[in-house]
Amino acid sequence: MTTPKVAFVEWDTKVPFWKYEGKPSYMYDSARVIDPTAFGANATAMQGSLVGIKPFLDSGHLPDLLQYLNSRDCVFFATRFKWKETLEVVRQITTKKMLGFALTLDEYRGRVQMEDEYESAIELMHEVDMVTSFNEKHVPYLRYFTSTPVEYLPMAYPYSYVKTKRISSKEKDTITLLLPGTVWNGEAGGRRDDIASCAIAHALARGIPHISIALMDRKMHNTNTHPAILPIQLLDKEFGTDIVARTEIYPSMVWSAFLDFAKSFDFSIHWDWIWTTGRMAADMGALGIPHLGGNSDHAEHLFPGLSVSVMDELDLDIAVAKVKDILFSSDKKEGVLNRADVWGKKLDYPEWNRWFVSLFGEL
Repeated sequence: MTTPKVAFVEWDTKVPFWKYEGKPSYMYDSARVIDPTAFGANATAMQGSLVGIKPFLDSGHLPDLLQYLNSRDCVFFATRFKWKETLEVVRQITTKKMLGFALTLDEYRGRVQMEDEYESAIELMHEVDMVTSFNEKHVPYLRYFTSTPVEYLPMAYPYSYVKTKRISSKEKDTITLLLPGTVWNGEAGGRRDDIASCAIAHALARGIPHISIALMDRKMHNTNTHPAILPIQLLDKEFGTDIVARTEIYPSMVWSAFLDFAKSFDFSIHWDWIWTTGRMAADMGALGIPHLGGNSDHAEHLFPGLSVSVMDELDLDIAVAKVKDILFSSDKKEGVLNRADVWGKKLDYPEWNRWFVSLFGEL
């Protein structure tokens, strides 16, 4: 089957209209034009387009958008919010329609508790030809709400491109742990996955004196005042340890800079338990860094021995033991990464294109 002409649609986008013209999304300015991964990768894999409803609506050009969308073989609506407004657009599409909820399961559960959001979400699912989920575990949950087919379709990812950035492991005096997903969100006590990630890293550092920790945050804080540091300071004082001195905090980075920064670390921890896509796990797998990733979709498929498949959110002792097992065994590390590469190939553009085309063939 030939590749269908596909438009991916979000409520808002960095530019109103982006179309694949030979350059993948990761070659554009990620801050101002398009995300290198997520729906930028999906649009690249299908050599299609990514458009935003809001820019066309605000400028009075919604009819132009509808004309373009109805000229496609398939329109894929990727939605996190504004379900009522999105529904109005969906009802004016006459070509094949797919819907993907681009939010975590925790977010979805919260939104459907709002009466207006709930009704719009249900109606959206009944207005399209297929609903997809980027986390395989969401599929049976979403099937409760609709008779429309609900299928699993992971987020595409430029795995082979990022894999070219891998570097060979070298003997070092220090083991480096990367906590790339901590966002803290201004919450003094931290988000649940921040706390769990830090707890595992601290347990490892207490037991292994030559471990250093790099913690990334969207809001840059001084190490001495960052909310993640207070409990370590008190524990250092109580136990006579020096974990604060072995912890550095870095600001978030654009994707390309992050890859160059992250590629030299020995292990990554983002103990993510909100049922996300898990793009961080994809970054780490492609860079050749073992990753502890909770119940995100990419983590479970790329690193099944380090995810929800074998432990739960608070199984911290098991998590620490599994990280140690890999840190001190080059053979086990190689096995973990070889397995990740098998799934990573399925996320890459050619395989993902075939996956999408097979689902489109069922419409």
